[in-house]
Amino acid sequence: KDFEDKYPMAMVAFGGARLSTDNPYYELAEQVGGILATKGYLVRTGAGPGIMDAVPLGYKKERSRSFVDGNEHYQTQGIRIELPFEAIISPSIDVNTIMKTFAIRRTALIWNSRG
Repeated sequence: KDFEDKYPMAMVAFGGARLSTDNPYYELAEQVGGILATKGYLVRTGAGPGIMDAVPLGYKKERSRSFVDGNEHYQTQGIRIELPFEAIISPSIDVNTIMKTFAIRRTALIWNSRG
């Protein structure tokens, strides 16, 4: 029940951690995050860099333009894997959990996903 409370149903974005912010796919993912915000969906990613940062960043930008922030229902969700070379959680993630294995992380990401 704790996981369900912390991570309500959300759209999950999987994507490349190696994309830089000037990559056209990063910019596209940021736009997707904004569209999801306008449609009222929550977003969840792997909490890393690249696409995993772009979607929640676009989401938060659109939420701040269009809606009153601060409602915990609209927090971005991240489920990160514990890796020695990726210790930083994306600053676009509001609520996060760290998993030890890829299999458990993948299950957690899609557990109550939409779409």
